[in-house]
Amino acid sequence: MNRLTRMVKTESGIIVDDVRYTYDIDGLRIASNDDGIITNYLVDKNRDYGQVLKELDSANTETETVSYLYGDDLIKQTRAANDSYYLYDGHGSARALSDAAGSVTDVYDYSAYGTLIDSFGSTENSYLYAGEQLDSNLDNYYLRARYYDQNVGRFTSMGTWMGVDNNPVTLHKYLYANSDPINFTDPSGNFGFSNIVANQSIAMTLRAISIPVIAIGISQSSVGGGSSSSFDEDRRWSIWDIIAASKLASGISVGTKASATTQATTRTRSPNDGHHNSSLSVWFSGKP
Repeated sequence: MNRLTRMVKTESGIIVDDVRYTYDIDGLRIASNDDGIITNYLVDKNRDYGQVLKELDSANTETETVSYLYGDDLIKQTRAANDSYYLYDGHGSARALSDAAGSVTDVYDYSAYGTLIDSFGSTENSYLYAGEQLDSNLDNYYLRARYYDQNVGRFTSMGTWMGVDNNPVTLHKYLYANSDPINFTDPSGNFGFSNIVANQSIAMTLRAISIPVIAIGISQSSVGGGSSSSFDEDRRWSIWDIIAASKLASGISVGTKASATTQATTRTRSPNDGHHNSSLSVWFSGKP
């Protein structure tokens, strides 16, 4: 199954650390044995990817272990009766921990590939880069199908997924996140997953919702006199113009075809841009 089952660390020919791993029939890690110290992992397989809910000792009791609470992502860990809440960045990496009172206790900073550049605080925590679990014995991230070495930006074992022929980067057997860790993650350990795909899905859903449509037109008076009105899809107005338009749109009901022409704001461009006394007009209309 291409799973790491043992890690032996030696110094001057002497074994200083010996860790063994056990997996279930689905290939998920369920136990580790670090020089006789056994940790059993209670894994929730009902999530998109198997997630550890509890870390138990060899007797499967909860003494001196940790439990995890999930929503869409990992919300908190409870360790030695102390709760720590996770604060994430847009990439899904844990950037900070806070206590039950909301005070930040720990802060983390990473490189693009997940190397921990800097940290503050002393709370014991293994969920860091991309929200995944760092194995402190290996100094690698456990990504289910295999382990990821953030120090070199590669997986430590060959991937079993064949890849896609017309997407050559997926054919590489050791690359992490298609060699694009800014836009991709790899929670399964098999292939890169892009947040762009999720964003596109959300955008498609929003486009299907009947919401007011704001069309922005420009009435311009040139130096030589005369005026013209047009719909400019690529005009360079400031964000404040758009905010003004959205404020005016707030009272328009959804589903009405009726439209009202309202001048949202007026501004004067510099003489060098070829137009003067330009005014921004906004037409509001709803989807039928």
